[in-house]
Amino acid sequence: MQFNKRALEKLRAHMQENNIPIFIIAKPANLFYILEKEASGFLVVTQNKTEFLTPKFFRYSEIPFKKIYNSKKELTTELKKLLNGKEVFTDAEKNKLKKIRGVFNKIKSSDFLENLRTVKSREEIERLRKACKITTKLMQEIEGSLNDHLTEWELYTQVNNRILKRKLQPSFDPLIQINSVEPHRKPTDKKITKKDLLIVDIGVKYKGYCSDMTRTFCQNPDNKKSKLYKDVLYLQKKAISDLNEGVSYEKIAKKVEKLLVKKGYNLSENYLHYLGHGVGIEIHEKISSGKNLQRGNVFTVEPGLYVPKIGGVRIEDTIIINEKGEKEILTKFPKKLF
Repeated sequence: MQFNKRALEKLRAHMQENNIPIFIIAKPANLFYILEKEASGFLVVTQNKTEFLTPKFFRYSEIPFKKIYNSKKELTTELKKLLNGKEVFTDAEKNKLKKIRGVFNKIKSSDFLENLRTVKSREEIERLRKACKITTKLMQEIEGSLNDHLTEWELYTQVNNRILKRKLQPSFDPLIQINSVEPHRKPTDKKITKKDLLIVDIGVKYKGYCSDMTRTFCQNPDNKKSKLYKDVLYLQKKAISDLNEGVSYEKIAKKVEKLLVKKGYNLSENYLHYLGHGVGIEIHEKISSGKNLQRGNVFTVEPGLYVPKIGGVRIEDTIIINEKGEKEILTKFPKKLF
């Protein structure tokens, strides 16, 4: 079995430096990060041992260091043997571990793995590049079907079918919305017309890694819709130009908020979500482990403005600070209304 030896080595080095005898990994994303496989259970890591405890209905025949338990009592027995009363650090919610009574006396939460995941390896970056390349192709196909007189629901179904035909999974439930001021509204049976602002927010998972891209289309916009689009595009271009290695993402996000207020928009009513988020195994991750961006960070820039009686516009790209310290847009699809 291949697993992430680099991550496991870094975790053990962190444990040694901080006198952590045992680390238990239980979050699905972190299990995938280490095992490079979707799995459910408890990965118990010490300096000289790795053991994966998993229930009997999961076999995971390719994981050599697994131990199957048939009941909560068996799980408790195995954990007691491994832990031997020592202090435990974990990525899991404390309540999840406390359900296994009589095992954990001292539990401390740790976000070490979430921080470690913010800096992507070359292999992770190649998977993210491929996911974004596929998503760009999907967006081209979607743009080509805008004259088909579809409803939101029909286009949503078409997007999912295109992803499934590629034998992939969406990295999140696609968002297909016309004239919407609710960023996460589900699709309806409204028919898409040439006058509508159409938000298309899509992504795929490739070998466990996510992409994320949003474009807004309108084939026959009026002046108000055109202005709204131009304002969002200005905000996105400004943010991307300012985001570089060593720069604080949070500071740029606040700068964007000030700019949109200067343009006459209401921060609480028209700007309904943050500038962006980290991307990787999960569609929403930490952007960076520190205050400033560093090489290997992958994140989105997705300003959106939502104005009642006009509609919503969101433009989103997935971006990386590459190994040369340069920012690189991975979602290479044109930004235009029509």
